[in-house]
Amino acid sequence: MKKPIFAAIFLVIGLVIGGGLGVYYGAQHIGRPTGRLLVLGATAFKGINAIQLYKKGEYLAAREALLDYVKTLEEVAANPDYGDPRISRTDMALTLTRLALLEEANGHQEQANEFMHRAVEEAKFTRWEEPSEKNLRRFIEEVDKYKPLIKQ
Repeated sequence: MKKPIFAAIFLVIGLVIGGGLGVYYGAQHIGRPTGRLLVLGATAFKGINAIQLYKKGEYLAAREALLDYVKTLEEVAANPDYGDPRISRTDMALTLTRLALLEEANGHQEQANEFMHRAVEEAKFTRWEEPSEKNLRRFIEEVDKYKPLIKQ
């Protein structure tokens, strides 16, 4: 009679330990991609918000949001878990171009020049065919003409 009780107890203990380890290791491996997606999703949301403020012409709010987005992109580009850093640095080049245009429109030419210089450097890193102020400016001006596909 004692053998079936001990067998049942060991079976329950084994199931609890095995289930606990399975949940722990599953969370370790499944949680990583989920965490990455959350960071990338939050980064994308920051970018959308920054561009909306930029398009509305709200200088201070847009400037702050664009700078925050650049900072976030720098963090994402520095972390190899988020993939090829050229993707984030391309966004950084375009965001810095928008910052330059924003500063220029508000009469801050020196700051505009600094942002544009940084934008060109980021574009060079990403291997744009012709990374120049003229091409970055033309690209942003062309992209900003179009209305978004999703109603905002």
